Amino acid sequence: TLTGNERLANTAAVNVTSGSLTLGGTETVGTLALSGLLDGSGTLVASSYALDSGTVTANLGGGSLSSTGTSSLSGTAAADTLAVNGGTLTLAGADRLTAAPVTTLAATGTLALQGAQTLGSLAGTGNVTLGTFTLTTGSAGNSSFSGSIGGTGGLTKAGGSTFTLGGSQAYTGLTTVQAGTLLTSGANVLPDAGTVSVVNGATLSLGGNDSVATLTLGGTLAGASTL
Repeated sequence: TLTGNERLANTAAVNVTSGSLTLGGTETVGTLALSGLLDGSGTLVASSYALDSGTVTANLGGGSLSSTGTSSLSGTAAADTLAVNGGTLTLAGADRLTAAPVTTLAATGTLALQGAQTLGSLAGTGNVTLGTFTLTTGSAGNSSFSGSIGGTGGLTKAGGSTFTLGGSQAYTGLTTVQAGTLLTSGANVLPDAGTVSVVNGATLSLGGNDSVATLTLGGTLAGASTL
C-alpha cells in the first residue's frame, strides 16, 4: 500500500506479478507490468501499462496501454493508445477509456464492453463484444477493422475520418454514421438484421453489395454497389 502521493521514483519500473498494489494518491512511475491487482483510490501515471491477466480498479493516467490474458479495467484510463494483443480486456463500466485512444485488436484479442465506450479509432482483426452497449469510433483519424463485432449493442461512426469496416458483422443494434465516412471493404459486411442511420453531412460508402433491415438516410449513400 502506498499512502499519500509520489512515494516511488518517477522512473521506477513497477512489476506486480501477484497480489496487489494499493494506491492512496497520485503516483508517477516509469512503467507498469501488471499480472495482479492495482487498486485503491489513487491514479498511477506511467509511460506504458502492460496488463497480463491484470485487474485495475484504481485509475491510470496517459501513455500506452496493452493487454494480454484475461484483464479488466474497472477504474479509468487516460491512455492515448490501446493494444489488445491477445486474450480479453473487459471494460467494466461506461467510459473507462477517457482519452478516446487509438485502438488495435490483434486476431486473438477481444475488447469486451460493459458500458458505452468511445475510441479514437479502431483497427485490427480481433473481436469486439458489445453486450447491449454502443461503441463510438472515428475521432482520431482513418482506420480499418476487419474483425468481428457482436452483441445487441450498436456502432457509431464519429469524426471526419474514414472508418473502413470489413468482415461479416453480426451485431444487432443501430449503426449510426454521425460524421465522416463509413466504408465497407466488401460485400455483406453490415448486419442483415440491423438498422442503419446516416446523418446529414455523413457518408455510407459501399465496397460491395449489402443488406440491412432498415436505412434512414439523411446524408449520402455512395459506391457503385447495391444496398
